[in-house]
Amino acid sequence: LISNGVQDPGNLGGIIRTLSASNLDGTLTSVGDGCDPFSPRGVRSSLGLVGYSVPCLGKFKGWREWEEYMDEGYGVNWKVLVTVLTEGSESIYEVGKDVEGLVMGSEGNGIDEGLKERMRVRKENYVECYVPMKGEVESLNV
Repeated sequence: LISNGVQDPGNLGGIIRTLSASNLDGTLTSVGDGCDPFSPRGVRSSLGLVGYSVPCLGKFKGWREWEEYMDEGYGVNWKVLVTVLTEGSESIYEVGKDVEGLVMGSEGNGIDEGLKERMRVRKENYVECYVPMKGEVESLNV
């Protein structure tokens, strides 16, 4: 999971708990601005799972630095899902297989402009998706 600008450590802690409960082999990383998962509130809201059952790769300053890391580890054919609410995005259940990551944007603004630019440049690496929600749920809060 790649967080992009998530501001509230409580929200990030909830994401960490979800990753742990899902039993996914994954690493939490952050690109750009955002809160620290190791802050007291981040650790508390993750129930102490951050860095323990959900390893943290670290924080990248920008998307180009992160893409270089991915290119070195996976070659140039990696694929990452990006959660967006735009026309043309697909259900995560339709496109969520054989991917190396999932980007979730900030609470109020979604993904940052830097990622939007990189998505235009490297279209083959980024897939726009959304998480279908049922019932009264309006938002995942990130």
